[in-house]
Amino acid sequence: MRYWRSYYYFFDNPKWTMNLLLGAVCSLIPVLGGIVFSGYGYEAVEAMHRRGKDDQYPDFDFNRFVKYLVRGCWPFIWQLIVGVPVTFIIWLFCFIAMMAIGGSAGQQGPKPGVVIPVVFFLVVVVLAVSLIISVVLAPLLLRSGLSQELGFGQALPFVQDFLKRVGKEVILAQLFLLGTAIVTIPIAYVLCILPVFPAVVIVQMAHFHLLYQLYGLYLQRGGMPVPLQLETVPG
Repeated sequence: MRYWRSYYYFFDNPKWTMNLLLGAVCSLIPVLGGIVFSGYGYEAVEAMHRRGKDDQYPDFDFNRFVKYLVRGCWPFIWQLIVGVPVTFIIWLFCFIAMMAIGGSAGQQGPKPGVVIPVVFFLVVVVLAVSLIISVVLAPLLLRSGLSQELGFGQALPFVQDFLKRVGKEVILAQLFLLGTAIVTIPIAYVLCILPVFPAVVIVQMAHFHLLYQLYGLYLQRGGMPVPLQLETVPG
């Protein structure tokens, strides 16, 4: 795995500034913009996979807006299917933690001996659950983004086989992406609010490149290829 390559490959494209600008515009559009950019990202993953190299990815083309939107809907649906119940569980843990803190409160307020352990436990649980979900979602989103279908019958076997062959690399990739995003995005926010959106685009493109690398490694280790649509992908 070439982790840092997932960031600087973006600048190999001669039109990276325009891709960055259009991606930032998508980031300004609630929900719909994220779905469209996701569709573009998986199109880039497929293009790099078909070519067998990452030195050139397709440009963001607003003429393909509807195609991006349709393609991005499949991973978005999986995010809803997995994310909604997980969010409910996290909120349940938060509610229990608040009740525990409130129950320990005396006349002088909550006791630090209760608040600190409860908050620490809650943070650990949220981080652990988030990591687990991101690891499980990675192959789900990759498969739906490439095949352009939900594929309920094939999804679970693919996830199991994917994690069996490259599970360690998936965990490391998610930790790398999380760590670099935690550093990159706040720095952009401190500098100015506007650079946050380009920073988000670069982090998202790093995510797609890591998926491209993981998929290539998975196939090298004898994994099941994802069925692709017959349409030729630009790039």
